[in-house]
Amino acid sequence: MVGRKLQSKTSSDTHSNLDAFIASPIGARNSQIRKHADCLLNRVIGPAMRKARFRARRIDKHPIPGGSIPAEIVNALLDSHLCVAVLTGLNPNVMIEVGIRHAWDLPILHLAEDGTKLPFDIASRETVFYNLRSTKRIRETVNELTRRSEIIRAQWEHMPPDRVPQVSKLFADSMRRLSEKYLLDPVLEAKRNAIRATCDELRKIVELIETDFERNRPDAKPLEDFIDQFAQISRTLRDKTDVYREIVHTQHKRNGARLHAELILERLRQLQRDFDRLIRQLQDAGSGEADFKKAVSTVNSIVEKAESIENICQFDRLPSV
Repeated sequence: MVGRKLQSKTSSDTHSNLDAFIASPIGARNSQIRKHADCLLNRVIGPAMRKARFRARRIDKHPIPGGSIPAEIVNALLDSHLCVAVLTGLNPNVMIEVGIRHAWDLPILHLAEDGTKLPFDIASRETVFYNLRSTKRIRETVNELTRRSEIIRAQWEHMPPDRVPQVSKLFADSMRRLSEKYLLDPVLEAKRNAIRATCDELRKIVELIETDFERNRPDAKPLEDFIDQFAQISRTLRDKTDVYREIVHTQHKRNGARLHAELILERLRQLQRDFDRLIRQLQDAGSGEADFKKAVSTVNSIVEKAESIENICQFDRLPSV
């Protein structure tokens, strides 16, 4: 996975810019952490990457529209030719990203503010220290970061195709799974919530039907009077299914999660067909007890199917297809 993508980027006609992922504390907007991170990016990392002809990418500056940030981080750590890790503050997210990058044995440069006390395992590796309060130190840090980045760039440019770093299959499979999970989780959480809301609405209508029939027999409200309520739920479900289909065909097209997403999409389509049958049934129904029981049974069946979709909208429970 790493080898294929990085190898394609190391041909002579693509060397004008290689990718550098910036693993950095970001913090909330207008926070001191964000201001420090932006200053470091603008005054040190950005200039150094431009001199070394790397495209610097920090996830908040170059997001993927509609994408999942954790998934994009995993993919960037996998795909980038260089990672610049800002260890200032010993941010736990950055530490995880550093660990992943080292586990893949892919190029990484450590950067930390003066006075940062590095953990033992990281302290054993070279780190470039900086001081944003000193113009001289900023200039020196830019030059040193540029020098080291140029070395890494030269290694990529002269690397034979068969020497492109390869991740062990076990670790690559594990990280691919992690990437897909991060990509799917927000989407599936939204889908679970939508299905749960649909089930709640259906149960309320069933309760109305049963209560009305028991209290007002034989003058219960005709079943066709409930068609508009069911039709509205059906339209809402159809709209949400259309949105999910677009997500499936864009976000999931590059990994194995597409198969699982397609399975859920097909279940949603089946549910939509059940709604259509229910509405036709209500249009033809009379006011007898048998018609009411059949309608309630049909709605309960739809609820059960919806709950089954809600249940499989969990990444760890997605069946193999």
